[in-house]
Amino acid sequence: MATNLVNMKQWLRTHALTWSTHPRFSDIRLDDQLNENSCAAANPVLLERVIDNLVFNALKYSESGTPVTVRASEANDQVQIQVIDAGPGIPKADLTQLFDPFFRSSDARRRGIAGTGLGLAIANRIAITFGGSLECESTVGKGSCFTLRLCRVEESVG
Repeated sequence: MATNLVNMKQWLRTHALTWSTHPRFSDIRLDDQLNENSCAAANPVLLERVIDNLVFNALKYSESGTPVTVRASEANDQVQIQVIDAGPGIPKADLTQLFDPFFRSSDARRRGIAGTGLGLAIANRIAITFGGSLECESTVGKGSCFTLRLCRVEESVG
């Protein structure tokens, strides 16, 4: 798949509408702080796969009625999309394996949460393919924040 110049603000606004059919749509908060001309080199279909994985994981692992925030911002020469939940958090020991193929935490298995352990591994590979990164910070009992960072490219006007 080819990489395109994606206007991240427009893309995020449009893509967020696809979440409206999710049973927990009312728990999703969009915090868009991007400039109108903020772009990144990415493939829109693969970008959807990354963001959907993060959003749907946050919804899957957190309790109904708790917010899942999708925050888009710029920092230095990067576009950041963060997915922040108030779920159970991820133990520090699991953070190092989180992006490994087929990794499933013992807590997820114990709680009977369905999954194959491939979603985050694929999302991480896509982020790297775009020249970006995917990271996670988490506190047990408070929640997690996954951050996708992509190189920001200014869209030419006119």
